[in-house]
Amino acid sequence: MSILKGILHHWNKTTKSYDTIHPETESAQITDWHQGIVNTLTSDSLLAKMIQKVFSAAGLKYNIEQNGYICFGKNFGGLILQWGNMSVGSGRTEAFSYPVTMSKVLFATANPISGSNGRENNRVVSPSSSECQVYNGSNDTSNMLILLLGLA
Repeated sequence: MSILKGILHHWNKTTKSYDTIHPETESAQITDWHQGIVNTLTSDSLLAKMIQKVFSAAGLKYNIEQNGYICFGKNFGGLILQWGNMSVGSGRTEAFSYPVTMSKVLFATANPISGSNGRENNRVVSPSSSECQVYNGSNDTSNMLILLLGLA
């Protein structure tokens, strides 16, 4: 049994010679699959561009940062998932501004990532379309994770 293998020759203007490319072994030259899917959305590869076009056509928008969001678009009823973190002093209430404004907040919670003894004393107070107040009822400063679910 024989296996057909392809070899591509590409003219390199800089060296004025042919580069030999073996597609089955040099996937790094044509895709980013060798790096894994995690880096796909931030690269400029063909696969990343295709995924971004599919997200765009479906109405999905995202920002995967420390304070980020995923807008699921009209196909999902305009659902938005947002998150962020901030430090809140003991017994204090601090304002948290959303990455994206929402017409309606469905769910909001604040949980300590570090530094808090009592989770039951932390809460989100009076969420609006663009910000909420985060209260830290514990006896020490806490790094809080804020999660929000709402509609565009």
